[in-house]
Amino acid sequence: MGRQTSEMMGAAKKWTPSPPTLILLGLIAYLWFRPPAEVSEENRAAPPWQVTLTDGRALTSEAPKGRVVRVNFWVTCAHTAARRSR
Repeated sequence: MGRQTSEMMGAAKKWTPSPPTLILLGLIAYLWFRPPAEVSEENRAAPPWQVTLTDGRALTSEAPKGRVVRVNFWVTCAHTAARRSR
């Protein structure tokens, strides 16, 4: 049993990582241990806004006061519309 252990240790000592492996490991370590992005702990309200709905009604920031609002941005460009019409 002692001989197998010493052979395995000898094989482990001979392994040296290649430069790309070292770079990849360094990048992983940096990304893992870097400080988090700056996040403000301030509890500020969003600036006032107003949008016109598709049925012509106006919606302001005062209407949903005190509630969570989910905003779904949908963008259609002329290029996409032209491709669909073909």
